[in-house]
Order: sequence, then structure tokens, then C-alpha cells
Amino acid sequence: MPNETSNVLATLRSMLLGDSGVAALLSNRIRTAHIADAEAVPLVYPFAVVAPLGGVSRYNRHVMQTQIEVFVYSKVSVAEALDAYEAVYSALQACRLYRDGIDTRGVIRETERPREGYHDGLVAWYVRATYDVISAG
Repeated sequence: MPNETSNVLATLRSMLLGDSGVAALLSNRIRTAHIADAEAVPLVYPFAVVAPLGGVSRYNRHVMQTQIEVFVYSKVSVAEALDAYEAVYSALQACRLYRDGIDTRGVIRETERPREGYHDGLVAWYVRATYDVISAG
């Protein structure tokens, strides 16, 4: 089915990778899942994680509302994470969700401004924000 959560994540990742502001700060370091074992994966900072939080689907499965969390991690400071997040925000806020080769289409908007924190397992600062994605396929 074209309108799946994996397609929403793939489209968001593709949009971010195609944005010059995001690429300048994060390169290709945009993940669609959290890291289970930080020591098993070589990590380069800063990086972003775009992950599903939840959502709802219409009965016919053609229209979905998916809540997405965006995390940006930094070893340097929460300020570096916030700078990279602002580039992500500029690339996503109120944009059309569309990429060639991916059937899912929709719109995205931030619903919760970023808040900061510290991840003990990664030993890194982060900012986290929430988005709603309305998609159809």
C-alpha cells in the first residue's frame, strides 16, 4: 500500500537530504530509527533521528495522520543541536510531502517546539520536536 509509515519516513528523510541547509550541517546523518546500541554503530555528530510517535488512520487506510518526533543530537552543545534543528524546521515546516519514486503525498507541520535534553546512553545533548504529517496514498 502506498500510504505506509515507512513511506512517510522515507519521504521525510529524502526531503531533508535534498535540502542544502540541512546537508551543510548534518550531511547524510539522518536516521529513521533510534539507535539501540551506540557502541555497535559508529556515530558522527551532529545527527538527526526522524521517528514515528503514533497517529491515526481513516477507515479506508488511504489517509493517515502520523505524529513524528525529530531529534537532533550533538556532542558539542545543545546550541549546536538547536542550530541543526532550525535547518530541519526550515526544510519541513508547512511543506508538501512529496518525492519522486515514493507514492505517499501529504503535508507536514510542527506541533511542538523543540525542547532540550541530555541522553546518558549517547553522552550527547539533543533537541526534540514533534510534527504532524497528514498523508494520502
